[in-house]
Amino acid sequence: LLDDFQHLGQKPLKARLRVKTIHFTATVVAVRQKELPELNDEFAQQFGQEFETLQQLRERVREDLTNSAEREADARLRDELVEKVLDTYEFQVPDVLVEQQAQDRMQNFAYQLAQSGLPKEVAQTINWEERFGEARLMAVRDVRAALVIGRIGTAEKVRVTGDEIDHEIARMAYGMKLLPQQLKARLTKEDELPSIENRLRYGKAVDALVNHAEITVEEVTAEQLAAEAAAKQAAAAPATEDQPAEQA
Repeated sequence: LLDDFQHLGQKPLKARLRVKTIHFTATVVAVRQKELPELNDEFAQQFGQEFETLQQLRERVREDLTNSAEREADARLRDELVEKVLDTYEFQVPDVLVEQQAQDRMQNFAYQLAQSGLPKEVAQTINWEERFGEARLMAVRDVRAALVIGRIGTAEKVRVTGDEIDHEIARMAYGMKLLPQQLKARLTKEDELPSIENRLRYGKAVDALVNHAEITVEEVTAEQLAAEAAAKQAAAAPATEDQPAEQA
């Protein structure tokens, strides 16, 4: 029976176990209970000298959560606004630009995997051909957005200054634990500065788009957000006919 349970994920075995009752014996190795610290001023002081009381810590946490929610809402607004604009323009995009963008997406994906410390064995199980197909679909949208928003930026006379590029490099360097001059030298050598300039110009063009748009602000409750997230998760979950075996 132990060997069977080790291969429980295999479809033939699951088919044999469906709607059946299984009797098994389990040995309790250990029983642990999580002990949460008492929420008081002493607890708050563990997070730095700036927190003398629990109330100060609560206020900081509330402020951070509010700022995070506002950033998420702003990003969502910008994405939806760009989608609205793209819906009004249907045109073919050059394959060479799509392929390049797809390659860039795959490089970013591989870099994120490397930074996350994903084991090599797990990375080898990734279907890279399927991933590239997904990246190419997204690349079509990326290129269309870049072309349309680029035209908007030109119409709005959007410009990116050297100081803005240096500020963005400094922000990136902080996250990568590098000196700004080190990162800038590397980006210059790899000819990546134009891509940073284009990204900043894109963001400023979207800013101009937001400023000209008629936006309605609607407050939602935590329950509404949770329900929306649950609906998205249910929609993304693959349908399955397999039912779990009954345990006794």
